[in-house]
Amino acid sequence: VPDAAGGEIKPDAAPPAPNATAATAAAPKASMLWLVAAYLLHTLGELSASPVALSYVTKLAPARHASTVLGLYFAASGVGNKVAGVLGEVATRTGALSVFAGIFLFCAAVGLAVCALLGRLNRLAHGVEDADDKDGAEPLTEAT
Repeated sequence: VPDAAGGEIKPDAAPPAPNATAATAAAPKASMLWLVAAYLLHTLGELSASPVALSYVTKLAPARHASTVLGLYFAASGVGNKVAGVLGEVATRTGALSVFAGIFLFCAAVGLAVCALLGRLNRLAHGVEDADDKDGAEPLTEAT
């Protein structure tokens, strides 16, 4: 059967993928176990981190603004997921090294800013951690 360009199309041949190149067609495939393990680790990490973060958000927010601050926390989580998708798209064009270097520099800058503002952040916490220590619970110590 001839195609529009005058070449012949074999009826049993699958058409090539729109953006397929020789390099991607010959690339080795990853095992499905890697995908399952990655999802498992991400899920366990989220199940470990989310309750702690939600607890601190509700402790540190003023009582009348607690629901608004929790909404902002979840909105920030959604924006973070969108940014991750955009960065993944950018990584295909610019290369993974430049994207991950940018992520590292951004995280390092934010970490340094938090360290610089730690005193002020502790004052804004209005003694939340001190109140936890006064509830009669014994602090955890190692047995000697």
